[in-house]
Amino acid sequence: TELWCYAMEWAARTMSLTAHNLPALKTRTPEEALNGQTPDISEFANHSFFEWIWYRDLRTYPEPSICLGRWVGVASDVGQPMTYWILTEKCTIIARSSVKSLQAFEKLDAVIISQQEAFMRSIYEQKALSSDFSSPWITADDKEPDDDVVPDWEAEVYTTPEADAFTPESYDEYLSAQVTLPVGGEVRRGQVVRRKRDHNGRPVGVRNSNPILDTREYEVEFPDGTTQSYAANVIAENLYSQVDEEGKSYSVLSEIVGHDKDSSAMTIEQLEASGKPCFTTVGWRLLVSWKDGTSSYVPLREMKDAFPVEVAEYATASMIAKEPAFRWWVPFVLKKRDRIISKITKGKGKYWTRTHKYGIELPKTVAEALDIDRRTGTTFWREAIEKEMKNVSVAFKFNDDDSIPIDYKHITCHMVFEVKMVGLVRKARLVAGGHLTDPPVDSVYSSVVTRESVRIMFT
Repeated sequence: TELWCYAMEWAARTMSLTAHNLPALKTRTPEEALNGQTPDISEFANHSFFEWIWYRDLRTYPEPSICLGRWVGVASDVGQPMTYWILTEKCTIIARSSVKSLQAFEKLDAVIISQQEAFMRSIYEQKALSSDFSSPWITADDKEPDDDVVPDWEAEVYTTPEADAFTPESYDEYLSAQVTLPVGGEVRRGQVVRRKRDHNGRPVGVRNSNPILDTREYEVEFPDGTTQSYAANVIAENLYSQVDEEGKSYSVLSEIVGHDKDSSAMTIEQLEASGKPCFTTVGWRLLVSWKDGTSSYVPLREMKDAFPVEVAEYATASMIAKEPAFRWWVPFVLKKRDRIISKITKGKGKYWTRTHKYGIELPKTVAEALDIDRRTGTTFWREAIEKEMKNVSVAFKFNDDDSIPIDYKHITCHMVFEVKMVGLVRKARLVAGGHLTDPPVDSVYSSVVTRESVRIMFT
């Protein structure tokens, strides 16, 4: 019973120096997470609890100075580093620094096995225990017999889960972020794909809430398939400098290189058959080349607001200005071209993307959110959805018989997704279709227009 305190101390220290399958630790040990420094595990890596060892004792000749003992822990507060607690044959605990484990051939040596039996017999006699010392502690291979093996169900309960299934990418806020970075003498847009690792396979750097003190490094993949390493503070600096106060990033237009339309786009025949003007851009999208070397399809309605003159000139050059999606506004823009260019000073030549925020892709539906998690190997959006549904569940009441209340009003609900600036935290909000119900008489709503609408109105 006197060894329990040593066993519990050893178990607690071992657990604090072991990485666990806990997302909050981010692959670090509990001690590193608490102190901020990587702990030294040398004292615990060489020996296991109650292991047979040789230790040097201060004895006079002719008694041997190398004695057999049991390793029962690290003596952190005694002597120099690498000092251990040793159980001696006299059933006393001493601190020694000259300690080494038994080698494989020594564990099979008949003389040493007899010394182990004599050692345990002495312990049993001094503690008035049973004289039957056929203990599982004493075996030729230093292993416990099968009849004392811990059952499988008990091992599952008490065994610490392995952290191998957890990767630093699983809960990394910068992962999948799109950011424009300097490459050589130019700037290019890339995507953060993974943490950088050293030659031992360990992630480089340690996370810090202050981006300046964050020492993590990442691998960024560019459209041509090449990857380069960047520090977290470089990514953060470029990421936040390329967004507005709402977190929307911008791309600098190079040229419009193509267009496309689907079956929902109105044709000239349909417009003539209707006999009245139709103000629509549905079904059209433009293939745009950006200054950072990327290209993407952008809906016509967004390009029309961001680059009215460029789109109008492209439509005229491509012989599509007579299409219903262009004919109602292109002549006016070309006529007022010089005036529009002189008025649009702020944000000139920039397209503020609506699909990303702080470089993080924003889903529009739950299916898109789960697909992003699947593609990036993370669970950010899934956890945000689960958290929101847990928080709002108290607002819902279900009848025991699943009956529908009388005079109920059917209202559709959907998720709205957001990315917070601090920590790039993903948020999900469940909102109801308020337009499907009559507004409360005690509430007053005022509409809000966008800056783009005000700008276009004054042009």
